[in-house]
Amino acid sequence: MPAVRRVLEVKDELGFLYWTVDTDKGHKEFVMRNNVIRHAREVSPGRWLLIDVNQARYEIPDISAMDRTSQKLISRYLYL
Repeated sequence: MPAVRRVLEVKDELGFLYWTVDTDKGHKEFVMRNNVIRHAREVSPGRWLLIDVNQARYEIPDISAMDRTSQKLISRYLYL
């Protein structure tokens, strides 16, 4: 499972979130439904599991260890 190190961009369009991220396995782009309750889970404080439309999983190990831009984007789209 790729671990997200940095969030470069998130676009919210027509009920989907389009993510552009850097991970421990390289640059990735993925799409997830804009239903955070169903497709994103806070596994422990600051640690998230994201599930894209193809059921692939991405982990955000520690939001507090990320850069400010990544933290702002995550806060905008993941926290209710």
